[in-house]
Amino acid sequence: MKRIAAMLLIIAALFAPCGCKKTDAKYQYAFFDIFDTVTELTIYAKDEAAAADAAKAAHERLIYLNKLFDIYNEYNDAVSLMAVNASAAKAPVSVSEETMALLKFAKEAYTLTGGRVNAAMGSVLSIWHDYREAGLADEANAQLPPMELLKQAAEHTDINSIVLDEANGTVFFTDSMVRLDVGAIAKGFAGQIVTDELNARIDAGEISAALISLGGNVCAAGAKPNGEAWQIAVQDPRGSDNAATASIASGYVVTSGDYQRYYTVNGVRYNHIIDPDTLMSADKHASVTVISSDGALADALSTALFIMDTDEGRALIDSIDDAEALWIAKDGGITRTDGFNIAE
Repeated sequence: MKRIAAMLLIIAALFAPCGCKKTDAKYQYAFFDIFDTVTELTIYAKDEAAAADAAKAAHERLIYLNKLFDIYNEYNDAVSLMAVNASAAKAPVSVSEETMALLKFAKEAYTLTGGRVNAAMGSVLSIWHDYREAGLADEANAQLPPMELLKQAAEHTDINSIVLDEANGTVFFTDSMVRLDVGAIAKGFAGQIVTDELNARIDAGEISAALISLGGNVCAAGAKPNGEAWQIAVQDPRGSDNAATASIASGYVVTSGDYQRYYTVNGVRYNHIIDPDTLMSADKHASVTVISSDGALADALSTALFIMDTDEGRALIDSIDDAEALWIAKDGGITRTDGFNIAE
């Protein structure tokens, strides 16, 4: 997986408009080397040095987490999930505290979502990944994975075959063909870690607020300095405009959609979110957006709700205190829970 060299751009360092504290200036940064997406970071601080220090720390932390959660590459300075996938069926593999916490949450997410979010589905998802990449490289000859091949891989997706030994910090596979894929939760989990660290800087008075965007995952740390709510755009899945604007005091806004990663076979779009029941691309919605104070939870739920029909998804959201959702149908229709605030 090719990575573009990191770029840190100070786009603006302007004093906040009327309504913000006079000591709060806004500094914007962009990184291009994390989780195969553009990461944008906005920091409000009294001076550029404090903002730059916070941005540097966030960038370095995200680079490290990206290495840990990477299923396609191995590294000299981090035990990636690719290394775990390669060796954990032979003997327990020692992993970082962050990886152990991620995999522990993965098991919780599996239970919460009734198996819709399954980090043990790597064997199935890798087949879809290969066919999608081939289809993007040669669109005229794009093909779907054979169902028999997918069914064979699906026999090796038992989450219980991933054995976590928290006391010793190791991961072991009881199935030699099971493979981890944490794409449904990795960005949200990483965003949660970095946002917690940004919040610590806010509590220490080093910065006043921050907004970080990891692709479709947006995290707001602290209250916006001008006292207004953060306004987070929800993209129109079929156009360049915004379909809605979520309004939050802080927390996470995470979107899963059929427009983010997909390929086309015989005129039909097949996205990267795979329904574990059908082993095919989920096709009930154009996108689902979740708001929560927990980034990992929001990430997992956006994937689960994208797979579920609206009624089942709403029932799941209603059972969780810390989550709201908005669904965009393929015809553009919008449905949302009562607590999902939209800016007028």
